[in-house]
Amino acid sequence: MKKIKFIQIQFLSYREKRGLTINLDYHVVIIKGANGSGKSSLIKSLYYSLGTEIEVWPQRWLDANIIYLLKFKIDGITYQSLRIGNEIILYNCDGSFRFRSKNSWEVSDKLTELLGIEFQMLDNENNVRVIPLGFLFAPFYIDQDRGWNSVWNSFYKIGIPNGKSTAQLYHAGIYTDSYNNAKNRLILIKKEIKECTRSIELIKTFIRQLKKQFDKGSINYDINKFNAEKKELVEKSEELKKLQKKHLNELSELYNQKISLEFQLQQLDNNISEIEKDYLFALQQRNILICPICQSKVENSEVGRYEMLLDIDQSKDLRLNLQSNLDDLNRKIDAVENKTQVVVEKIVAIQNLLAIKRENYSFEDVIESLVNQKLHDVIDMQRNKLMEEKNKKILLEHSLNESLSRLNNKEKQKNIEEKFSNSINKAYIALSIPNSNPKPNKITGVVKGVGSAAPRCIIAYNYSMLEIINGNSRALFAPIVIDSPRQSSIDAETMKKMNNYIIKNKPVDSQLILGINKDDEFDATNCHLIEIESNIPLLKEEEYQGVKKNIEKLLSNSFFK
Repeated sequence: MKKIKFIQIQFLSYREKRGLTINLDYHVVIIKGANGSGKSSLIKSLYYSLGTEIEVWPQRWLDANIIYLLKFKIDGITYQSLRIGNEIILYNCDGSFRFRSKNSWEVSDKLTELLGIEFQMLDNENNVRVIPLGFLFAPFYIDQDRGWNSVWNSFYKIGIPNGKSTAQLYHAGIYTDSYNNAKNRLILIKKEIKECTRSIELIKTFIRQLKKQFDKGSINYDINKFNAEKKELVEKSEELKKLQKKHLNELSELYNQKISLEFQLQQLDNNISEIEKDYLFALQQRNILICPICQSKVENSEVGRYEMLLDIDQSKDLRLNLQSNLDDLNRKIDAVENKTQVVVEKIVAIQNLLAIKRENYSFEDVIESLVNQKLHDVIDMQRNKLMEEKNKKILLEHSLNESLSRLNNKEKQKNIEEKFSNSINKAYIALSIPNSNPKPNKITGVVKGVGSAAPRCIIAYNYSMLEIINGNSRALFAPIVIDSPRQSSIDAETMKKMNNYIIKNKPVDSQLILGINKDDEFDATNCHLIEIESNIPLLKEEEYQGVKKNIEKLLSNSFFK
């Protein structure tokens, strides 16, 4: 089992010209601060820097257009994850580049590969995907805004519907890779069997209707109905062509905007390069600069050079915004092109129908032709083919069920569930949770807490699962990050007891980062305490240059090239 530890996180805002470095290289980090101090934004940034999605951010934090750099270790080996907007860039400990991507599935693939995790799940289109980061880190994070509503609920846009129970059984060590692969394959086979059955029933229905029609004798078709349908197809085709023209005009406008944005980005890159050259030239000269062309003299002052640096920073911040606008524009172009393609396909389909009818074929002629080509034989052949395919899939289904039975270690699952039950019973007692709050009777059970007991029920479940994960999982153990346990009007004494439980009962050698209210108390002494002052910006002007230098050193060969 791989172990992750957070070492340091840095924040940079070109827009506000502020930065911040927070040292996290401790077993227990307590972050105290009042509401609005920036405590929760700091905590949200940890797993967000690795590629997860967080739903709720303070608006002023979003307005700062922050870049995140998280330094972390996997089994003692250091890596750095840089997040700029939706893009994740991963570096080795020496700053050498590993990968970059804006696609959440690609980031999941790369990070799980780094962790040696091969567990796969089915997305909402039944595509096989590696476990998404939202489920990979779900046991280890409780968010202030989503995490206290239900267990493992802190991340969103995970991409796997109804996948929580599968992730719970995986983290608990009950689902192995081989068992889950067979289970996923079985789900797909069952879906394919249903599709075969549905197709076979459609063919049977069609045959019954066809035979019934033939029993009446000849097939007659109303010519007036034929002409009316033809007219309707022509009118529909014209409507679609107008819609196609509208989409093409829209695409033309969007591509003009794209060309303009790309030109502005190129100009900004050139400006940044030229200002940097001028700045380096000014550093090497005396107090007077002499133009090599016109020989005019200009004062070379510190103020002038500082203004050059300001121009560079403003240009870089503007570049970030332009790139974001370009990304949004590309998404709009893709959407309009998709709409255009759908319209084209509909036009082609209608034109094909019209082509047949322009050659004076009637429905009666078509049916007679199909009969002459032994329509019944063709349909029977297709039905037999589907039946054969269905039978093969049924045999495969039986084989997969047998594999699942062999791979399903019921004794192991029973032992793990018993350990979980014992652990959560102890947790409910230790946290003084009233009996009116029912305990989940299994790992995938629902946690139902009432009033001020609700957050304690969440903690009882999460810590019971952490104990199971630490003892049984082959996946990973990541830092435990908990933000704002004070929920539902918990009194001070209960809050102190809850904080002590969180700190003292974390698994041995695990890392805990706990965000609490400035008035909350705890007894533990072996903790690194970070106190955040209210009414003072979290990011500091005096740290701007240092953080900026560090981040731009990583970006020098990629982002601003």
